Parts: sequence; C-alpha cells; structure tokens
Amino acid sequence: MFKNLSWPFLSAAPAAVFFDLDDTLIDTAGQLVELALEDAADAMRRTGLRADRAELIDFLRSKAQAAQGGNYFVAAAEHFSQGCVDASLSFVANEARTAFFAADVPDLEPLPGCRHLLLQLGERGSSLFLITAGNPKTQRRKIDRLGFADTFHAIAYVNSLEGETKLPVFQRILDRFALDPSDCLCVGDRVVGEIRDANSLGIWTVRMSGGEFAAVEPSRPDEVPDFVVADLLELATLLGIDLEQGLGEP
Repeated sequence: MFKNLSWPFLSAAPAAVFFDLDDTLIDTAGQLVELALEDAADAMRRTGLRADRAELIDFLRSKAQAAQGGNYFVAAAEHFSQGCVDASLSFVANEARTAFFAADVPDLEPLPGCRHLLLQLGERGSSLFLITAGNPKTQRRKIDRLGFADTFHAIAYVNSLEGETKLPVFQRILDRFALDPSDCLCVGDRVVGEIRDANSLGIWTVRMSGGEFAAVEPSRPDEVPDFVVADLLELATLLGIDLEQGLGEP
C-alpha cells in the first residue's frame, strides 16, 4: 500500500531525519539475529525445557523468518511444552526473550553507503536523530561498536521490553528542537513501530523493506508508510543524494 503524495524532499533536505537502527542502518537480521536466537534457545533449555538444541533453534529461526516478532518465544515454549519441567510456559518465554535482547554484540558494520548518506544529509542541513528500541544496554553496545556516538544530534533508547514506544520520544524531540513534523522524515523498518508512531504525528515516513520484520504488512491506515525502499541507495535517490561514490565505504 502506498500514499498518493507530493514528495517534498527531492530538492530540499528534511529539517530533521529520525532513523531507526536495526535493519535500517545495520543488517541486524544478518549480523545478530542468529546469535541472539542461539542465546534464547540456551536460556529456554536452562529453564528446564527438554528440547533438542538444534531443533529448538530451527523452530525459533523459522518463526523469526516469518516475522512474528517476540511471539515466537511463546510459540516455541508451547510447541516443546511436553518437555518442560519446573517452569511455567510464560517464564520460559520471558527468559528466552530477555536472553535474545541481551545477546552479546560482535563487531558491526553499517549497511553499504550508510556513513556517506548520513554525512551528505548533515552537509545539506538536516538534523539527524537516532531512536532505537530494544534492550537499552544492548543497543548502546551496538552504537559503540558502530562509532555512531558523535554522528547524531541526539540518540534515544526505547526499552521495548518494558512496553515503551517511540511516540513520546518523537514528540519530545519535535518540541525541544522546535521542529515542524511536516518538515521531518522518519526512516525505519517496522510498520507497527516507528512508522505508525511517526505517521500519528504528521512526520513523513519511509520504510526499509528488508530485515526481520519484512513480512509484516500494514493492518490499518496509520501503519502505511509514505514510501517503501529496498535499501539506502533507494532512500538516497528519493532524497536527491548521489550515494554511488559512498557504496565502497563501510
């Protein structure tokens, strides 16, 4: 689904760009999810879930690829429940979810052209903000690994494990920097996350179509992004930026 809109940012840069991190600026699904699923499986087995480790990881991977989000931990606990001892299914699922979001962070690289795109946006006068959801401790480690600390005007951490959303963070930044939402852009991959929250405030939205939640489609009007792009090269083109020279850079 797409909106029939007149795009304002081809010749004029957005006043501000709000970026998501995972599967937007980095390939989280490719670099981190497999390791996190292994940690989640190990946590479930420690609780007493008597499941073969390889079978459990395969099950979790299949659910993750189906883009069912955190629900795949509940699904796994229920699927292997006959082998569960001394723990409730909700406890098993919660332990898995905690381990998944607390997984160790290896060395990371941003998506091709990412640093050049951010540099070009900054030189065109856009204020850059990074709003990332998950376990704040883990997300901070990702930022450190990427060397992003000085790249953005502000970085905000949303604890999605506690049910926090990005909506109040968007609003605080708009207020603090006296930004008009119609002059701003949000780039992310989750229609039920940053896309919906930004849409509700009148911020322009672009969805990155790959990653863990690529199969999740909008289910209501406020989840429909203004545009969908496959990668940062398409995003740069949409913004009138030549990213070709930056594709060889990390």
